[in-house]
Amino acid sequence: MSMKIIHISQSTGGVKTYVTHILNYANKNNYNFAIIAPENAIFEEYAAKNGMPYYRLDLHRGNNPIKNLVSLFRIVAVIKKEKPDLLHVHSAKGGFLGRLAAKITNTRVIYTPHAFSYLPFTGLSRVIYYFLELLTKSSTDLLLAISYSEANRAIYELGYEKRKVKVIANSLPVNDLPTYGKTGEKLNIRMIGRLTYQKNHMLFLEIANLIYNFQFSARVFTIIVRMI
Repeated sequence: MSMKIIHISQSTGGVKTYVTHILNYANKNNYNFAIIAPENAIFEEYAAKNGMPYYRLDLHRGNNPIKNLVSLFRIVAVIKKEKPDLLHVHSAKGGFLGRLAAKITNTRVIYTPHAFSYLPFTGLSRVIYYFLELLTKSSTDLLLAISYSEANRAIYELGYEKRKVKVIANSLPVNDLPTYGKTGEKLNIRMIGRLTYQKNHMLFLEIANLIYNFQFSARVFTIIVRMI
């Protein structure tokens, strides 16, 4: 008998890509999926083609308590209808409301933060978002991190037990990589992401600088060798 899993996400950007990879590579004989996410024509078409129920839910990024309560009730209603064996909840709002719904319905839950909600904030806002992460920690059966740094934050900043934290690093399927024709053709590598701490644009610049300097050194070395 296959396991039914509901994915809950507030985003249809990078998180959608992450969830789609999970759905693509999961063993279809062992798992059935349903999705709770905002309206997105491409994502909904993908779900329909693969026989996955898609429940539209705009998980507002704001802190309106009425809207959040309505969203929570709708998630609970979907859980009661679908009767999943497991929830996989994503990001800040999906993770928070999804884990509350899991607690209400007594459903097991995996949480993937995709960078913890408190990281972009300072002062009181950071304290509040940090407290909300702590509040739902006890409802988390497993925290599935997308990087080892995220796993370390879960353990050493939020106090998760090590046995409750696993890592599957964010990745890209090999067949999604672009191909290029001519040997020696210039390859442009760019980064797209909002300017926040967890996106770590400085690391990208450091890597780009290392590659550039390596290529420059290699060219100089080649010229010297040819001259000799």
